[in-house]
Amino acid sequence: MPAASDDRTYADLIHAALTRFDDRIAFIADSDRLRYQDVRRLIERQRIALRDAGVTPGMGVALLAGNHPETFITFAAIILEGARYTALHPESSLEDHVRCLEFGEIDVVCIETPRFCDTARQITQRWNGVVCPIEPAGRATALRDSAGLRLSRPHPALMTDICHLGFSGGTTGLPKGIARSHRVFVTNALYSAIEWEWPEELRFLACTPMSHAAGAMMVPIFLRGGTVVTMERFTPDGFLHTVRRHAVTSTFIVPTMLYRILDHETFSPVDLDSVTTIMYGASRISPQRLAQAVELCGPRFMQLYGQSEAPNLISVLRREDHTTERLASCGRPTACADVRIFGPDGSEAAPDEVGEICVRGPIVMDGYYHMPELTAETLAGGWLHTGDLGRFDEDGFLYIVDRKKDMVVTGGLNVYASEVEDVLNEHPHVQIASVVGAPDDDWGEAVVAFVVVTPGEHVEAQELIELVKTRRGSVQAPKRVYAVDTLPLTPLGKPDKKALRQLATTLAQP
Repeated sequence: MPAASDDRTYADLIHAALTRFDDRIAFIADSDRLRYQDVRRLIERQRIALRDAGVTPGMGVALLAGNHPETFITFAAIILEGARYTALHPESSLEDHVRCLEFGEIDVVCIETPRFCDTARQITQRWNGVVCPIEPAGRATALRDSAGLRLSRPHPALMTDICHLGFSGGTTGLPKGIARSHRVFVTNALYSAIEWEWPEELRFLACTPMSHAAGAMMVPIFLRGGTVVTMERFTPDGFLHTVRRHAVTSTFIVPTMLYRILDHETFSPVDLDSVTTIMYGASRISPQRLAQAVELCGPRFMQLYGQSEAPNLISVLRREDHTTERLASCGRPTACADVRIFGPDGSEAAPDEVGEICVRGPIVMDGYYHMPELTAETLAGGWLHTGDLGRFDEDGFLYIVDRKKDMVVTGGLNVYASEVEDVLNEHPHVQIASVVGAPDDDWGEAVVAFVVVTPGEHVEAQELIELVKTRRGSVQAPKRVYAVDTLPLTPLGKPDKKALRQLATTLAQP
């Protein structure tokens, strides 16, 4: 069958990445090592299983699985078959799964067994579709059964075809489906390979969910002939052990994971001797904790700024730019993203003026699934309106100030939560702080801070209030400060500000 387009689709890139190497190791999973040729055979086997389950090009196929080679194998099979892929987050609720399956018009869901057998049973009671099991524990049998199989060509597709339908984390009510075409993921794969500081000997530790950010890194890694080491669940002990055992050279973590590594009782910078590049992102990082990490570990860190609507490649703060004056920055825009700061009147902001971060270019999503009004609003004027408030400095470095929805309006004045958090995080006994706005009869919204205090230490709330008042002024000073053992996190590892706002409101009640 002739190709549908002369363009190289995402499926073409996956096929090319896996067929240029044979005996190199593609995956290390516990004691198993899968060569590139093994992965090709397993993908072809999975493609046959998908067709047997009734999958045809254009269908919606979802995947619920942890961090295993089979997760990528199933994902690749879905894309190569010309179907539309949706990831279900392993930590999300049954309600979220069902909403995504229904709203995303999913026909088949691939589910890891035995881990999610109970979830699969509950899903089938509420959703009318086909469940296709995948079994990491049956890897040896799958390798035997796939002997002699060869990876067939991808199903023909157009660059404009939607190959990925993602959903924003922690949805309630109607999900927000983010439709992304082959164009978006080809851009993601090629520019990730170009823009990011990959080590020459590439052994990448996948310790965040492969269903989300880490999954988008697989194709760039395989295009470079690298190896992916899988880790089912992140713990500081497990992370450090795996890095040492497999001489990991690169990884991606979220800020909360970095804090836990730094605070781990046995951590030593020597543990990371093999690691050249530690990529981090997904939520704003504390400049104080980042400074600590750079001081301890040296120039190993690279920040990625993106969002589901423009995955991973809005800007990059490179290793060499992790200097004292830049640690609050998320770097300079990448070559595939045109980034501007626009004020409320639509005019472009001058350097150091705060406005909304807007992006255009081939990395931007195609729109929201079945939400034309929201799509038109978010992509107004041909720009992705990110909902992030930020500024550029004179040298073109981008700084995220806050999410528009997280900005606190108190007494008619704007308070950026991140600026208050940065001051609180400077206190020697505060491990991490998160600031939200809570309804207040007098102020409209009150600035409320939640802090995790260093174990064995005690900090008076008034001391922290006075610290912010001295550094930033009385308007930004919290009206209330609560000490908590841990901050609630979303399934993606971000501080859950919605949960904190609810908690702040509850705690304020008499």
